[in-house]
Amino acid sequence: MARGRPDFSPTVVDVVLRPEWATVEATDKNFSAALNNHARGAGAALAYAVPAGKTLRLTNASVYEEAAANADCDLMQITGLLIVDTTTGATLWSQGGNGGVGATFTTPLVIPAGHAVVIEAISGANHNVNTIVSAGGYEI
Repeated sequence: MARGRPDFSPTVVDVVLRPEWATVEATDKNFSAALNNHARGAGAALAYAVPAGKTLRLTNASVYEEAAANADCDLMQITGLLIVDTTTGATLWSQGGNGGVGATFTTPLVIPAGHAVVIEAISGANHNVNTIVSAGGYEI
């Protein structure tokens, strides 16, 4: 009985998604920023300017927020996450949550060459918090 590939060929070809291939090609981008013990209205932010001839595609973003003081751990840790193309002023994505929020974008957020993007978590908690924001994608 025959074994192996359905057409019995010795050639193996893999099909991978572009974000996965970006890791192989070392064109993947991972960003993170943190800010500790900050008040309402402040938060962690990161900025990135897309180089000429490149396009940034963001595939995921998240924020984690926790109380800075143990006494406040049982309170709400309200936070918001914004992704803004600061060149055009367009908000590409926003979401809020309690203690954190995150998303994997089925269609990547596209930031063209020469544009700058800010990924920012803003605290809405009524006490000091620690915040970590991160995002990832690839650049082609």
